[in-house]
Amino acid sequence: MSSTGNHHKHPPLARPELGEWGHNEIALLGAPCSLIKMLAESIAESMHTRRNVCYVDADHAEADTYDAATFQFNGLYTDKIHSRRLDFQSNPSVYGRRAILSNQDLILVNGNHFAAKEQIVFLHSKKIESLQRKTDRLTNVIAVIEIDTDLNACPFLNAFLHTHTRVFGSGEQHTLIPWLDKRITEAPVKGLVLAGGKSVRMGTDKSMIQYHGIPQREHLMQMLSSLLLPTYLSCRPGQADEIKTDFPLIPDRFTGLGPYGAILSAMMFAPDYAWLVVATDLPMVTMDTLRQLIEYRNPSKVATAFHNPSTGFPEPLITLWEPKAYPVLLSFLAQGNSCPRKALINSDVQILEPHDPQWLMNVNTPEEAEEAKAKARAG
Repeated sequence: MSSTGNHHKHPPLARPELGEWGHNEIALLGAPCSLIKMLAESIAESMHTRRNVCYVDADHAEADTYDAATFQFNGLYTDKIHSRRLDFQSNPSVYGRRAILSNQDLILVNGNHFAAKEQIVFLHSKKIESLQRKTDRLTNVIAVIEIDTDLNACPFLNAFLHTHTRVFGSGEQHTLIPWLDKRITEAPVKGLVLAGGKSVRMGTDKSMIQYHGIPQREHLMQMLSSLLLPTYLSCRPGQADEIKTDFPLIPDRFTGLGPYGAILSAMMFAPDYAWLVVATDLPMVTMDTLRQLIEYRNPSKVATAFHNPSTGFPEPLITLWEPKAYPVLLSFLAQGNSCPRKALINSDVQILEPHDPQWLMNVNTPEEAEEAKAKARAG
């Protein structure tokens, strides 16, 4: 017999701001499906070079038009040369849908069939009665588009509108897409200094070596905070009581995974933020290094990273990770991989050439530390 009398919940986790499908989801409803799809296509065409836009719809074909033999498979992955298609019979839960669409910047949903966190309502004479039957889906109406009926003719909508709801009259519809584009904001950035390594090859705590007159971890945190980024120090759980710093700590919750665990621990702490992560192994990082990453950041990618000429690969020890990297890194971990470089190589990442390759000098031994000190003194 089981008892729930003494049941204790697991420690609370910070939950990302997700809807039914993912981040930035908007249901379009109140018009014929053909008009809704036409608007979705126009939005996607306008944004496709800068943002990942997805459209969620129901199939309007008859069910018996499907090839029954094909659906003896539970799933069917098809490489269509210019795109890939995955058909599967199981109906994913809300958690499954979010995982599938986690890399999307904007998810447009046919609201005649499905719900979403925000809504844009069409006022179309042929769909007014249908819209009245769907008012339970109007939880956050961000815009109203007057097609051939105006808002005054639909008093039932007044209860669902807010002061921030934008009304587009018949002569203003061309301003909808620019307005919508501006609403999609980049995730704010936090800074994270990796200082949880055991420094085995160095023989002393790498984060405490002074290349610029103060311990390297303090130097990096001061640079990040001077860019007005809320900045944190990553450490091992056992270090937390020993570290003396004015900056807040994020102890590893994924222990034994090195930098990978530290990055995931930060994302678990604040999943709706991008994280500019830099390790104390890189003593030649400057303000210009950090500014280049921020200036050329691509929030539609999983991360923005430098190409390291000495390795030929993306440099994982200084990378700006977007919120969409969180499920990606968890997926790699579930498949037995905990190498941040491998995650960068095998993900959709923005790669930058560093203005100065010396920024990426990696220090792991006393000899390398002395070389870096000499370079720092030389300016």
